[in-house]
Amino acid sequence: MQPYTVDHQGTTFTVHTEAVDALGEVPTWRSDEGALYWIDVRKPCLYRLDLVTRELRSWAMPQTVGTYVFQRDGRLLVGLQTGMGLFNLETGETTMLSDTYADQPDMRFNDGHCDRQGRLWIGTMDNLKRAPAGVLFRVDDRGLVQVADQVLVPNSLSFSPDGTVMYFSDAREPAIWAFDLDPATGEVGNRRLFARMQSGGMPDGATVDAEGYVWSTQYGAGRIDVFAPDGTLARVVPVPAVQPTCVAFGGEDMRTLFITTGRQHMSADALKADPLAGALLSMQTEVPGLEETPYAF
Repeated sequence: MQPYTVDHQGTTFTVHTEAVDALGEVPTWRSDEGALYWIDVRKPCLYRLDLVTRELRSWAMPQTVGTYVFQRDGRLLVGLQTGMGLFNLETGETTMLSDTYADQPDMRFNDGHCDRQGRLWIGTMDNLKRAPAGVLFRVDDRGLVQVADQVLVPNSLSFSPDGTVMYFSDAREPAIWAFDLDPATGEVGNRRLFARMQSGGMPDGATVDAEGYVWSTQYGAGRIDVFAPDGTLARVVPVPAVQPTCVAFGGEDMRTLFITTGRQHMSADALKADPLAGALLSMQTEVPGLEETPYAF
């Protein structure tokens, strides 16, 4: 489809796709391709949209997919329901690397991103009981290392521009936490409250701009909250979809903020009132963002 714009409470948004994603997530800009990738967790599939030709491609995933990151060789490291795998865009084939939850069908991998040194931080969750059975892993040359446990729904994994602070949220409470991160070793400590949400929603995906501000989607509240590096709420951006799920900067100057959205668990009346639920959106920002670091190990 051809993109079009909508004005919503003082901000102009571009609508890039039909409103079909049950749970769009993990938008990732590839500057060398001029394209945006993202997933629908529930379908499950991976999308690629060329921002010049408008070609939209999709690949079916073999299991529920929670996240993915690019490797330096262009292959994708994917977090699926039962474990981690390598996905080949050329062949559409997945090679499983781990069977972490092969015997635990309620569990799955969820949010995950690489830090500035290329380590993957990825969380898991109980997809059915919604019990705090998930964990947070670090993935690097030491393998899959557990960092935290008793996680309900892991989200908001993002990193300060200098790579010394990691942000993380858990659906047990509407808050984002900050950790000191040692760039050399990947060790984390000094967990502290970064910001408590005031939106009425829950913090979902997040990204950090070049000035260190955290852009946090507020799932269920139809807005993006922007927090200064000290945790102060600096700006609220209303979004024309009640379930914004994740954000990523991209475009030629890294000043386009792409926004994935969802439409899961919404009634017919709710969907009628929220026609862009499940669409890929974008808006322009004054401050540029930072491109995702590929997995380096």
